[in-house]
Amino acid sequence: MKLIFLDFDGVCTSTLETPGSYLNHAQEEYGPSASCVGRLVKLCNDTDAKVIISSNWRKFEDDGKWSFNGTPVQNPLPTLKKMLKGYCIGSLPPDRYMNKSSALLSWLDVHSNEVDSFVVLDDCLSEGFQTVADYGICYKFVHTDAKTGLTDADCEKAYNILMKG
Repeated sequence: MKLIFLDFDGVCTSTLETPGSYLNHAQEEYGPSASCVGRLVKLCNDTDAKVIISSNWRKFEDDGKWSFNGTPVQNPLPTLKKMLKGYCIGSLPPDRYMNKSSALLSWLDVHSNEVDSFVVLDDCLSEGFQTVADYGICYKFVHTDAKTGLTDADCEKAYNILMKG
């Protein structure tokens, strides 16, 4: 199975178009970018890949809201999952105290025999993906730009990683 480990903010959003960032928009305006998600769906179609949510939003699905400076912000993942039309098959563990790269390693430790190839799409370098050698994660990381979100060039890199196996 081919997998895409997917961050949300900065991958499925773009500050250049609505809905942008939860830091810049009212709660009711915040959500996935249709163009970024459209590129992701095309990547899934072209590679026969499935999506595992790695976004930190996965840690807050229990109550559906996240508090930012005391203001509740609606979790955008349910909307994203609807837009992915069944391509999303799960999430990394929701442990609030585990960073994404540790959660990914934990997930791969359990499921590696099911995975033919994978790519990690994330805009955040502080998660450490670019330095994790286990499972070749550092070679399977595509760093997106938070302003643009997922671009055609990012998808081309992800496609090449997924198809190498």
